[in-house]
Amino acid sequence: MFTTILCQRDFKEITAVVGHICNVFEWNSDEQLKKLISDGEKILLITDKTSIKPDLYNLSKLEFNSNIAFHHYCEEVEAGDGHFPGVSELTLCKDFYKDSGIYFVIDGDFGALPTFEKELLFTVEDYISFDQYKPAFFFDRDGVINVDHSYVHKIEDLDYKDGINEFMTSDLLKDYSKFIVTNQSGVARKKFTLEDVRIFNEAITDHFKSLGANFLDVQVAPYHFDKGIEEFKWHSLTRKPFPGMVLKICHSFPVDLEKSWMIGDKVSDHLEMKLLNFVHIDGSYDLSNATAPVVENFSQIKDLVK
Repeated sequence: MFTTILCQRDFKEITAVVGHICNVFEWNSDEQLKKLISDGEKILLITDKTSIKPDLYNLSKLEFNSNIAFHHYCEEVEAGDGHFPGVSELTLCKDFYKDSGIYFVIDGDFGALPTFEKELLFTVEDYISFDQYKPAFFFDRDGVINVDHSYVHKIEDLDYKDGINEFMTSDLLKDYSKFIVTNQSGVARKKFTLEDVRIFNEAITDHFKSLGANFLDVQVAPYHFDKGIEEFKWHSLTRKPFPGMVLKICHSFPVDLEKSWMIGDKVSDHLEMKLLNFVHIDGSYDLSNATAPVVENFSQIKDLVK
C-alpha cells in the first residue's frame, strides 16, 4: 500500500478520509516529490484537473510494487506512438480510453507516460463513508444470464440460462449490488445497433426486476479494434478483458471490490484488475487456460462465494 498521498486539490477532504491510513501532503514542487521518492516513500500523486475525486476506500487496499504511482484524468494525458501494443495509429490516450470515464494509476518513474499494462483505478463522484461500500456481482450477459445464440439481439431469441433466476433471487445475492458488463462488438460490426442492445438489455432488467432482483446498472462495450467500423473502431478500455466498464460503475456506485465477484463464461471475462474476484461458468467456450475457478452451475458459485 502507498504510504503518502500528494494532492493538488481537495487536500482537507482527502486528509479527512484517509489521513489515519497514510500521510497526506499538498503537492507544491517537484523537489518535494523527488525527496519523498529518495526517502523510499510509496506515493500516490493525485494530479486530476476535474471535480471528480479518487475512490480512496479501494485505493487504500491496493499494493504498489514501485516507488510512485500517478493518478491522471485519462482525456488530459497525451502519449506518443508505441505506448499501446498494436495501436500505433493512435496518438492520444483518450482514444484508447474512449468512453471509459475513468482515472488510472501507473507505476514508474516521475514523468512517465501511461502504458497499456499499468494498474487501473477508478473514481466516485463524491467521498462516501466507508460503511456505505457494498460487495457486488458483475455479470457477463451472453452465456451467463441468457443463452448465447451468437450475436443475440432480438427479444424472441432471449432465453435465460438454467439456474439464473434462482441465483438472482437467492438469499446470498440480497446483500450484493448487481451489475451487467457486456461486450457487444456486433454493434461495431454492424450486425445490430446500440438501440437493439438497449431494448434487449431492458427486457433482461425488467424480467429480474419483476422477480425482485434489480440490476443497478448495465454497461456495454460496443467497440472492436479490428472488425469495427466508423465510430466503433477503437481499442477501448471498456472492452473486456480491460476493466473500463467496471471502473465506470465504480465511478457512480460505492463498490467494495475486494469482496466483489465477476462471473463470465470466457477467459476474456477475467478482467485485468486487482482486488476483484473472478469465477467462470462452463459453457460454449474453451476455459482450459482459465486462471480463475471454473464451475458447472450457479449452485457451485454460491458454494464458492460462501
